[in-house]
Amino acid sequence: MNNGRVKCPSCGCDVLCNDTANSTYFCCVMCDTYFKKEGDKVAEKIDVFPRNLIYQPLLPLGSKCTFDGREFFVAGFVVKKDNASGVVWREYLLRCEGQTWYTTLAEFNGHWSIIDQVERDNYKCYRNRYDGTFSVWQSEPFKKFKQYTSYRYRIEALRGEFDWDIGDEQEHMFVEEYINPPEMITMESYRDTDVTWYKGRYLERTELAAGFNINVDDVPRSSGLGAIQVHPLDNQWPAIRTLSLLMVGLIFLTQIMLGLARPSKVVLNEAYTTTADTGAWGGNYAPIRTGSFQIKQSGPVNINVRADVSNEWMEIPVSMVNERTGKEYEFTKVAESYFGYEDGESWSEGSSEIEAVFSAVPAGTYHINMYPYSESKKEHNISINVESNTTLYSNMWWLLLLVSGYWFIQYQRKVLVDTERFS
Repeated sequence: MNNGRVKCPSCGCDVLCNDTANSTYFCCVMCDTYFKKEGDKVAEKIDVFPRNLIYQPLLPLGSKCTFDGREFFVAGFVVKKDNASGVVWREYLLRCEGQTWYTTLAEFNGHWSIIDQVERDNYKCYRNRYDGTFSVWQSEPFKKFKQYTSYRYRIEALRGEFDWDIGDEQEHMFVEEYINPPEMITMESYRDTDVTWYKGRYLERTELAAGFNINVDDVPRSSGLGAIQVHPLDNQWPAIRTLSLLMVGLIFLTQIMLGLARPSKVVLNEAYTTTADTGAWGGNYAPIRTGSFQIKQSGPVNINVRADVSNEWMEIPVSMVNERTGKEYEFTKVAESYFGYEDGESWSEGSSEIEAVFSAVPAGTYHINMYPYSESKKEHNISINVESNTTLYSNMWWLLLLVSGYWFIQYQRKVLVDTERFS
C-alpha cells in the first residue's frame, strides 16, 4: 500500500490516495467533485456532491484503526439517505491490506456497527406464508434474523477514495436488513440481480475509541435504542420464557404427584328422605344425622349434597362434627331448580346440588348434621357424598396465574423494547 495523490479535474487540488493499487474513484474535499482517475489516464469528472457542512466525518480520512485483529485505514466517508423514510446515516469505509472488500463502520444516532462481507451459502431467506414477513436463517451456528427494514438510498455527502463507482449505486441498490441483536445480516441487490451478503455486529463506544486509539469522550453518546444494540431484556427474555414454561410444567407435575401420593377417597355416601319436624328444632323438616365415618389423613374434605327439588328451593345448613373434639365445620347453601317453557323456548336455572370444600380437616371420626328447610311440605330425597383428600386446584390456579402474570409483564416489556427498536 503506497501513499500518493491525484489531482481533481475541477479545482486542481491534490486529493490524497492511500491505496494507489486499487483506488480509481475519488471525491475532492475542496470542491466535492466526484471523479475517476485510472492509471495514467486523464481524470474524468462524473458528478458533484453539494457540500453540506453538517455532514462532517468524525473519523478523519486516512486515520488508522484496529478491529478484530485486523489493521485498517479510513478510505472513504459516505452519508446515505433512505428515499422513503428520509432517515440519514453515516458510513466509514475501511481498507485492510490483503482484503478484497471494504469493511464498513456504520453510525446512526451515535450507535455504531462494524460490517463485513460474507459468503451467502450459510444464510437463507424465507418468507412467512402467514404474515408475509421475511426472515434470514443462519445455519451454523443456527440463528434467526428478523427483517428490520428495506430501502433504496441516495448519497448526501461523499469523501475519500474507492475502488468502484460508489456513485452509481444510489437508486440502483436495494438493501434489506435483518437483525438479531447484537448482529445483523444485510443483503444488497444491485439492479435487482447482483446480490451481496454482509454481516455486522454492534460496536460499543469504548471499543470504537480503543480501535482508533482516541479518547472515549471524543465519541458522541448515542440516543435511543440502536437497531442491534443489546437491551438487557434481549439476553433475559430466552431465560424468562424457558423458566416460565418449566414452572408451568413443574406446577402441573406437582399437582399430579400430590394426587398420586394422596388419592381422594369417598368416606360417606348416603341418601335420606325428609320427614316432618316433630321436635323442637323449629323447621318444617326434621334434622338429618348421617352415620359416622373415618377421615384417616388430615387434608381437604369435599361435601356434596343433592336434593330433588323441582321448581322450588331448599335451604340446607350442613355441619360436619368431630365426634371426639366436638369441632364443627359448617356451611349453609340453597339448592334450587327452576325450569319452564316460554315464548317457544325452554329454560332452566339454578342447581339441585350444593357443595363446600374445607381445606384442612384433621384425621378423626365425624358425622354430619343437616337441617333442611323449604316452603314445600312434601317429602324430598337428599343424598350426601363426602370425599377426603379431595384434589384442590385453587393453589395450582393461583400459582399458574402468578407465573403467567410475570411472563405477561416481561412480554409486554419486550414488546415495548421491540417497538422502540423498530420505530
